[in-house]
Amino acid sequence: MADKIVISVNEAKKLIGEEATEKLVDFIESHADILQFAVDRFTELLWPAVTALAAVGILSMALLEIWKTLWHARRKFQQKNFETWIRDVARRTGRDGERALTNLIDLATAGNADALYDLPVERFSGQINAAVQIALAYPDKYSDVVGILAHKAEQSDIDIIVGPRPEANDKEGKQTYADARNRVGNLTQRSLDAIQIDIGERWARGLHIRSVIVSSVLILIAAILSYQDASPVSASGGSETSASGGSETSAPGGSEILDVIMSDPGGFVIWVVIAIVGGMVAPVARDLVSALKTVRDRQR
Repeated sequence: MADKIVISVNEAKKLIGEEATEKLVDFIESHADILQFAVDRFTELLWPAVTALAAVGILSMALLEIWKTLWHARRKFQQKNFETWIRDVARRTGRDGERALTNLIDLATAGNADALYDLPVERFSGQINAAVQIALAYPDKYSDVVGILAHKAEQSDIDIIVGPRPEANDKEGKQTYADARNRVGNLTQRSLDAIQIDIGERWARGLHIRSVIVSSVLILIAAILSYQDASPVSASGGSETSASGGSETSAPGGSEILDVIMSDPGGFVIWVVIAIVGGMVAPVARDLVSALKTVRDRQR
């Protein structure tokens, strides 16, 4: 620990002065054992809780993966957001949104909409970009695609590239056409970037919120079950006699759980708060486990 302190002494002298730095170093070195004990104790206290939260985080992510796979969540989410964006812009620009969507899907994945919307957002955006490049190469045929994705462009630029191309000997016309196409192409790319960023952020935020909710529910369920096992209500009414005369613990029923909650509502509220906080921490608990494991390995 002293070696680490000496390494940063020169930087500390620049920030707080030489005399203050020397006093700080002396204080830390004289209390190094106390600080090390505090770190060790802190790690020991955190380790069980963090590992448990990491397990909850892994379980919640596994459940979310099952949900994404069985319910085709990514496909439905991206399809809804992308088609809503296209239709909204089409309505504002007077374009045919349905025809634009059909053209984009045909050009991107040969009409296979499920294959397109199942892709991760980066690859989805890449396929749409490939379709747009074809549309820009034949703007007169795919005018709705160009007009919607380049809705921020000047209408005069769109009219130039959608209209007839200049003659081969018309240098000025060819330059005007090229400039208009570049402007429309750049704005089309910005639209695709905006779509990718928006869908990606919404998807990530939605997954994080669901992860917190699922983790909180898992922690709350575990808390209720453990709370019931330790409660006097459970001890008095939670067993039944078997045919051989022994006693078996029955599965907790809804009324028993409600009795447990009503017997100590204040304690239950505390567990709800713990579950919510734990649910927020659980998704990142694996990183905390890695950090604490590093600290524990250094102690050995």
